[in-house]
Amino acid sequence: MLTGRLVTLRPIRAEDLGFLADLANTLEVRRNVVGWDWPVSPDAQHDWFAASLRDSHTHRLTVTDVTTGAPIGLTGLWDVDWHNQSASTAVKLMPGTAPKGAGSDSIMLIMAWSFYEVGLRRLYSTILDSNAASLGAYVRNRSLRLNMGILLRTLGRVVSRSGLIVDPGSAMLNLDDERRGQGGAC
Repeated sequence: MLTGRLVTLRPIRAEDLGFLADLANTLEVRRNVVGWDWPVSPDAQHDWFAASLRDSHTHRLTVTDVTTGAPIGLTGLWDVDWHNQSASTAVKLMPGTAPKGAGSDSIMLIMAWSFYEVGLRRLYSTILDSNAASLGAYVRNRSLRLNMGILLRTLGRVVSRSGLIVDPGSAMLNLDDERRGQGGAC
């Protein structure tokens, strides 16, 4: 388990599956993230969980409240490329359950774990330009903005959300930039 100021990251457990189905089916979450367009069936969660345990290129973690231990979100590493020491990452938090700053705390924990324990050198994330909470979590935090080498750019593709066209951007977090700066101490 990885413990920060506000959240703990731990491997997904079977008892989290109901919460994760609710998270995936929450319209506010689906509207603000890339790749979660379709509602999921709670009945299919056990098959999804079993398949995810066999996938060496994906490591999902439940974000829990550090005080109560209750699940409040999901994070992890996707598309792990061991050769190039890189992966995609994201944080998805259930609206109304996460304390203020839980997104930033989750990002700092996943970065510290990825860079110092897993051995990765670069993380990528795709963020919709309309997702102010995610942009804020990546950019507002001084250590991320100044020291983590975040590159926000338009990918040249668009995603439709509720009839609106939005541009996904990407964030790139580099280990070398983190070592030169002061960010990410967890």
